[in-house]
Amino acid sequence: MNLVDNQKKITKNKLMKEIFKKAFSVKSLEPFVVGISVILLLEFAIFPALTIANTFFNLLGGGLGVGLIIFLYEYVKKKIHNVVPDELPEGETELDYVNPEELKPKRKRNPKQFSEVKSEGPFIKTRKNK
Repeated sequence: MNLVDNQKKITKNKLMKEIFKKAFSVKSLEPFVVGISVILLLEFAIFPALTIANTFFNLLGGGLGVGLIIFLYEYVKKKIHNVVPDELPEGETELDYVNPEELKPKRKRNPKQFSEVKSEGPFIKTRKNK
């Protein structure tokens, strides 16, 4: 019994270590670090610079605010699309840039064919000539 318990503990520890590594990896912690740094920049740099009675600091704070908004927009866009332009392979022809699904011919609907008949098969005449 003791040997079986030790094996269960070892497998449980390995599983917990894997979960811990996934939860605290750089990829999963990056959005939190970016979010906290944005909040700190807003709280301690941009808002105070906009409320000071000095035009230079007002302009500096406004510029930082606009830059921060652009940075957040690009960061969120990158996270949503998960596409990094540097990782895309170069195409040799113009067909390499086209989605393969767009190259397939679209099937036209045959209004004479009943909906029960498969559209992939050839047209089957169902009425008899009189």
